[in-house]
Order: sequence, then structure tokens, then C-alpha cells
Amino acid sequence: MNVGRLARRVLAAFVFTFIIARSLVLLMRMGLMPDFYLRLGETHLHHLNYGIFLLSGVGAYLLFARPQGRGLAVASILYGIGLGLTFDEFGMWLHLEDVYWQRA
Repeated sequence: MNVGRLARRVLAAFVFTFIIARSLVLLMRMGLMPDFYLRLGETHLHHLNYGIFLLSGVGAYLLFARPQGRGLAVASILYGIGLGLTFDEFGMWLHLEDVYWQRA
């Protein structure tokens, strides 16, 4: 598969996921849509974690299965989604707390 095509798929999936994730979080914070955050007891599981797990799974798939064609195309899209979910919460990487948007 063409590397340029794979890169465009990763970029498109990243941008789309980043915009959707940020928009949903802002809508929930403004009270315009219901909160559907996953919580385990008192712990809020951020979508950063979903992205990390997705990136780990895609990386393992690419290393061990060595896909070609359609499998590689799907992996590129899932990789972009994982990047989008992870980088959407980049502020948490810097501050390691759940209130990073309040300082902005």
C-alpha cells in the first residue's frame, strides 16, 4: 500500500477524532449534552487511556501480524483514532491532573 495514502488516512482519522472528542467534552462541560464519562468507582477514566490502549493494540498487530492491504489500511485509521484520543488530552500529560482546562 502507498505510504502517502496511509499517512493521509492517519492524519484524517487523527483530525476527525481530535475534533469530535474535544467538541463532545466541551458540550458536556457546558451542560449541553449528558455526561457519559466512564467511571470506575470515583475514578474518571479519561479517553486518553482509550487512545493509549488502542495505540498499543495497533502497534502489536502491526508488529506481529504484519498486515498487508486492507488490514494495513484499517490499522492506519485505528492508529489515527488512537493518536487523536491521546493527544486531545495532552494538557493532562503536562499537568497530571484533571483540571488543566481551568487554567486556560
